[in-house]
This record gives sequence, C-alpha cells and structure tokens, in this order.
Amino acid sequence: EMFMHLRHYNRPLLQRQVIRIILIVPIYALGSLLSLSFPHSSLYFNTVRDIYEAYVIHSFLVLMLDFPG
Repeated sequence: EMFMHLRHYNRPLLQRQVIRIILIVPIYALGSLLSLSFPHSSLYFNTVRDIYEAYVIHSFLVLMLDFPG
C-alpha cells in the first residue's frame, strides 16, 4: 500500500501523512524484534518505538485536519 501511494503521489500533503502512518507497522515490528533479540537494550528500542508512535498519532491528527480542506 505504501508503494502505491508513492507511485501515485498526486496529493502530497495527504499522502505524506498516510505514508507516515503506514510505516508504523514495520517500525513497530523491527523495534519489537530488536527488543526481543537484545533484552538489555530493550529500553532504548521501546523508547524509539513509543516516540514514533506518538509521531504517528500527531500525523493522523494532521491528516484529519487537512483532509476536509
């Protein structure tokens, strides 16, 4: 879905936010995998993951405000 948005990039203000929201899945998965692989450093991985999650919530709110015009 992300590649389709990049391929048909005709509404940059909206699609930029959508791509940021879609990227939560691989970033969350990678953070979880690294936390399980390196348990001593999991605090850092969880912190980065939580910060990106807050950024995605912000992007979603911006998307909802920009969508109506």
